[in-house]
Amino acid sequence: MNDEVAEAFKFFDTVGDSKIAVYEVGPCLRVLGHTPTEEQEFVPMVISLQKQRNSEKEFTEKDYIDAFSQLDREGNGLIQSTEIKFMLMHMGEKLTREEVEQTLFGIETADGKVDIDKYVTRMCDRDAEF
Repeated sequence: MNDEVAEAFKFFDTVGDSKIAVYEVGPCLRVLGHTPTEEQEFVPMVISLQKQRNSEKEFTEKDYIDAFSQLDREGNGLIQSTEIKFMLMHMGEKLTREEVEQTLFGIETADGKVDIDKYVTRMCDRDAEF
């Protein structure tokens, strides 16, 4: 668990000064699983989607939107980009930081949020180039 905490802290410490901004504490704690109701809802949905993918059963944009919406605490269709970055880099088929930045390019807002609909649409677009 200590390695996991250190890894999450290091991820959110973007300056490298062994500190994280106050507004990053919540997302950092959430990626460590300190919001059980959200985790209990989100993780099973992701696992279900992965099983569907592995069984070659067709899954829809709505399936992904429903899964990511579990992280939308304000109900406004936006999630913290730090949360999605951490998940993409540390869960399932891990992406590199560069790959994650490419997938979010142009849809991450100045205040560090990602529009769920835009993100899912981009990720489900088979012709999209990153």
